[in-house]
Amino acid sequence: MLTGYRLLADSFHAFAILYLLFNIWRTKSCFGVSGKTQILYITVFATRYADLVTFPATYSLYNVMMKTLFINVTLITLLVMHTVYRKTYDRENDTFYNEFLILPCFVTALFVNYRMEAFEILWSFSIMLEAVAILPQMDLICKTFHVEPWFKCYLLLLGSYRALYVLHWVDRYGQYGLYDPLAFISGGIQTVLFVLLAIRIATLKHRERIVTVSTIC
Repeated sequence: MLTGYRLLADSFHAFAILYLLFNIWRTKSCFGVSGKTQILYITVFATRYADLVTFPATYSLYNVMMKTLFINVTLITLLVMHTVYRKTYDRENDTFYNEFLILPCFVTALFVNYRMEAFEILWSFSIMLEAVAILPQMDLICKTFHVEPWFKCYLLLLGSYRALYVLHWVDRYGQYGLYDPLAFISGGIQTVLFVLLAIRIATLKHRERIVTVSTIC
């Protein structure tokens, strides 16, 4: 159901991932960008949109284009970080264990889903994982005490996307009585994490980078 809130949210989301890739290319550096978070995002997209391979009749051209964009741009971002600009990638501090997020989310999805079907379980898993995917990025920022100005804009776009989706769900419930508790709760958790991240960034003191980026290929 394509409402105004959802259309705006998807636009913010698409612009955010394109903005991230563009600025990595523009600055020729991925310092401060968590590769662990990007891995979680590509996992989210790959599992949530796994049914693209079946070309469901309910999918519109808009759905196919947006979902393909999210997968491909995030994958390109990851490849660029680990190849072209690998010397600027802060491996020493981007050490969050993604397994601590992936495994609990997957196990929970086996029990918390709407139908015991492969695509439904993957969808539930992706919703839960996206809610906490920003945690490695938060961990990296807390270690480096540094956020590039353009990266703040990227995080603002991502946070706005999720907040708009919460409004979309509220609006859908108000108009049609439709309610998705799993998506609403996960989206609420994600919004809270972005608010906490914004507070953390706002309290950072202006200082030089305190981390020496590894030059090991």
